Amino acid sequence: MPYPESYQYFGTEIDSFGTPALKDAYTALYGNVSEAFHFTAPYRLVESNYLPTRDSFGNLNGNAIKQALLEGSCIVVAYASNQYNTYTLPDGEQIVAQAYNGPNRVAVNHEVQIIGWNDTIPKESFCTSWTNGEPTGNMPSNDGGWLIRNNWGNHWGMDGCFYLSYEDSSISETCQFIASADPSYDHLYQYDGTGWNTTVGIRDKPTAPVSMANVFTATGQQSIQAVSFYTTMPDAQYSIQVYTGLQKSDVPDSGVPAFFKEQKGWEPYAGYHTIALQQPVSIQSGEPFSIVVKLENPTSNGLTDSNGPIYPIACEGNGPCNGIFSDAAIAPGQSFLRGSNGTWLDLADFQESTYVSSGIHNLTLGNVCLKAFTTDEPLGSVTYATGNGLDKL
Repeated sequence: MPYPESYQYFGTEIDSFGTPALKDAYTALYGNVSEAFHFTAPYRLVESNYLPTRDSFGNLNGNAIKQALLEGSCIVVAYASNQYNTYTLPDGEQIVAQAYNGPNRVAVNHEVQIIGWNDTIPKESFCTSWTNGEPTGNMPSNDGGWLIRNNWGNHWGMDGCFYLSYEDSSISETCQFIASADPSYDHLYQYDGTGWNTTVGIRDKPTAPVSMANVFTATGQQSIQAVSFYTTMPDAQYSIQVYTGLQKSDVPDSGVPAFFKEQKGWEPYAGYHTIALQQPVSIQSGEPFSIVVKLENPTSNGLTDSNGPIYPIACEGNGPCNGIFSDAAIAPGQSFLRGSNGTWLDLADFQESTYVSSGIHNLTLGNVCLKAFTTDEPLGSVTYATGNGLDKL
């Protein structure tokens, strides 16, 4: 979408979101954007991974980020923008480094990109104060930092870049995004327009396996090629099954299973994942079908999000959360949950259960975050499910 390239389009008045309001000159240039932009995208998100900066024991370990950078990705990172130092290296080169935010967690206020790293950047360059040219304030314990591309223009810092200590306590949400311009699919089935808003699972058992399902109605003769969902913790295990010709609209597994054995796998990182089905599944126009995914987190690592423990199922939420209001539309017969030995629960019937914490959150559940991707099948092509998978006639 068009975006203002200059601060001249912003006024001094603060809008309801706490940011400078746009001037009329911006509306004159960019206000009449075509509605077609709502339905057209040059890229499709395939994968997003929350990459760790520490190992399971809390020790610094940025190998996952370094590997992603070597493979051509840049990494989104949030941090606390503070004082910036100009520091001269022994070879005479001048660098810009963010002052160390200390070992304790602090609130983040900025989001940028990691584009590289340097293990030899002196820890002194991140110092918080100086006396007679000597570092006297807080600094990291070790050398090394991430090369960050800021968004304040090339005139700032090192052609718009700076270094951030590996040890900076404000580093959070280091995330890799992988997109594709390849139009692999013709149709997308989904209910979760607002995305991952909260997590759900078995109360007080965040590592217990939980199955989620979405029931859809085919809009034509198509072939299901892939599904997508979030994993909420590293090393999550999943299994996928597709059911066609559902006999009961409120029982997602009341149809014909497409696979003799569930398609299983695991994801090393939390995030959003598109999983190609081991065999395409044919659906006919008007046919009810379901996508069923079981998820299990191997450990919660004592981690929590703003709503409490992190459970395996990513779900929409209705209501205010951290200053943002989410309005997710859910209807009966769309999204379902089931424990290991339980019956299917329609999330549309679960709206009386509201989570309230510290007077900040007041959420009811929306749909589970689970999508199906299909391609059109030629008329006259027929596939059918067998005990061993799919055969083509």
